[in-house]
Amino acid sequence: MAKSTQKTVDDVFRDALGLDDAEREQLLMKLTAEASSAAFATPEVRTAWAEECDRRYQEWREGEVKAVPGDVVLQRLRERLAK
Repeated sequence: MAKSTQKTVDDVFRDALGLDDAEREQLLMKLTAEASSAAFATPEVRTAWAEECDRRYQEWREGEVKAVPGDVVLQRLRERLAK
């Protein structure tokens, strides 16, 4: 049986780990944008995300959760990815 030349998710993940921090961040942003696109998500998924966003925004407005500045979030993410 011939081995497939197609990359698996694990192959792509291992390749991504070889990127430097800036490249991994760029990849993450591109994947996130793609996952949010209308072409990627079904109407049900987009509706569920909109409801989740509304719920989180309301929690923030009511003081139930605190916002974290974007630069802090990105730094924490970089640290986690570096491990």
